[in-house]
Amino acid sequence: MFNLEALCDLLFELSNDDRLAILYQLMDGPKKLSNMSKTLDLQPQAVSRNLTRLVEIGLIRRNEASEYELTPYGASSLIQLESFSFLSDNKDYMSTHWTDKLPSEFQGRLRDLKNCELVYDSLDMLSNMERVFEEAEEWYKYITPSRIASHANLQFAIQQLDRGVTIQAMEPLDYTLSEKSLARIPKEDLEAMLDHQVKGNLEYRYLDEINLKIYMSEKEVAILSLPKTDGEVDNMGFISSDARFHQWCSDLFDYYWGRGITKSTSWLQEALG
Repeated sequence: MFNLEALCDLLFELSNDDRLAILYQLMDGPKKLSNMSKTLDLQPQAVSRNLTRLVEIGLIRRNEASEYELTPYGASSLIQLESFSFLSDNKDYMSTHWTDKLPSEFQGRLRDLKNCELVYDSLDMLSNMERVFEEAEEWYKYITPSRIASHANLQFAIQQLDRGVTIQAMEPLDYTLSEKSLARIPKEDLEAMLDHQVKGNLEYRYLDEINLKIYMSEKEVAILSLPKTDGEVDNMGFISSDARFHQWCSDLFDYYWGRGITKSTSWLQEALG
């Protein structure tokens, strides 16, 4: 049964600035009261009082060297607190975007997204996506609700494929380019893309529904955008080269890739007739 009292006790202790500062100090290893008093610029009596409270609730303990250290319960609590840190740091964005459509295991790993930058300007985001693609040396992956397939985009993708960068793309199952869009793409570009697909350098998989956007290379994440409250996915999102953020996005892409649908014929083959 859900123990609301125990949860409230934990959150109460974690809500105090001084006690939280002490806990973060102990993340670096055991420390004596006098050391923490000096580092945190707090009176020894105040530190002692807060240490006593943290010991009583089980977040820390006193070891044989008379130093204070985190208990496993305390260390785990701080790790989970990082998810709240990500949410509070990005309160405005998270107030208008959902995470409930993500697989549950990724909702539970929001702490991995802590070190990132939120980009609001669409042009800045597009420029960043192009830069990350250009600097890719091994691979580039994306999952998006809508394909970008202009002449310039395809030529850029061909250049990257020609120099050895592989591409994995996930798109909606029912997405098709309009006749007008296809007419603007030179046949030689379509043939070059199809050639790379045949060679295995370019792979497509499809989902019935895509409600987020990820563009990333082996080095960094060019964009992570979550669905808005109206269900649309915009060009505003997070960028990061942090290893944990990158791994979260890579794992999420692989999760969907493993559930993706392959087609007997690609849109490139269909466009070429």
